Amino acid sequence: MIANNLSNKTVLVTGASSGLGLHFCRLLKDRGATVIGLARRQPPRGSVSEFIKADLQDPKTLDDALRAKLCDETGPRPIYALINNAGLASTSPLLDADPENELEVVKVNILGLMSMTRLIAPHIVSNGGGVIVNIASVLGLRPLKQVSAYSATKAAVIQYTRSSAIELAVNNIRVNALAPGYIRTDMNSDILDGPAGEQLKKKTPLRRFGELADLDVPLLCLLHPENRYMTGAILTVDGGMSAGL
Repeated sequence: MIANNLSNKTVLVTGASSGLGLHFCRLLKDRGATVIGLARRQPPRGSVSEFIKADLQDPKTLDDALRAKLCDETGPRPIYALINNAGLASTSPLLDADPENELEVVKVNILGLMSMTRLIAPHIVSNGGGVIVNIASVLGLRPLKQVSAYSATKAAVIQYTRSSAIELAVNNIRVNALAPGYIRTDMNSDILDGPAGEQLKKKTPLRRFGELADLDVPLLCLLHPENRYMTGAILTVDGGMSAGL
C-alpha cells in the first residue's frame, strides 16, 4: 500500500539538488508522484518532474519564483504535499561562531521554512487538503556541543511544526516533522568515518549511522493519504540516539 500511494499527487521538495532532498525526490518520483524540486542549483537529470530555482534566504525572490511557476489566472496550482527539507549546518564552538554564518543558518532553516509554509499552504488548500513534512533533527531535541545555531533552528522547526499543525488543521492540512539522527550522505561521510564519527556512533544504541533508505518508510508514512489522524507529531529516526544522549 505504501509503495503506490502517491500516484497522481504533486509534492514540492526544498533543498532538492543534493543530500536528503535529492533522495526524497527520487523516492517520491519512483512512487508515482509529480515532484517539484526547489533549490539554488539544478538537481540531477531525471530526479524531479519540474524545477524551481530559488533561494530561501531571499523572501521576495522566492515569492516571485513560486508565483511564476505555480500560479496562473485560475489561482494557485493544487499541491498535495510540501517537504520542507532545505537546511544549512554550522559547526563551531559557540564563542567562535561567525555571526554571518549563524544568520544564514537561521534564514534557511527556520525563516525559509516558515516562508515556504505560508506560500504553499494556499496550494494545498486548492488541493482540498494535504500534508506538510518539516525535516527537523535529533539535535533539535537533544543538542550536542558546537552545533548551537543549528540545534536552535531545528528546535524552532519542531515548535513551528506543532503550532502550524494546530492552525492549519481547519484547512485539512496535516503538519508533522521528521527528525533524523546522523544519516550518511556524500557530504558528511568523511566526518562520520573519522574519530568524531566513532564518538557519535557510541552514543547511538544501534551502533551505526543511518542510511538514506532508513528514512523512506517513515517519510512515506507521514505522506500517506490514509494517515489521516496524525498531525503535530515529531517522528524521530535516529537509531535510539535521542534516548541515550
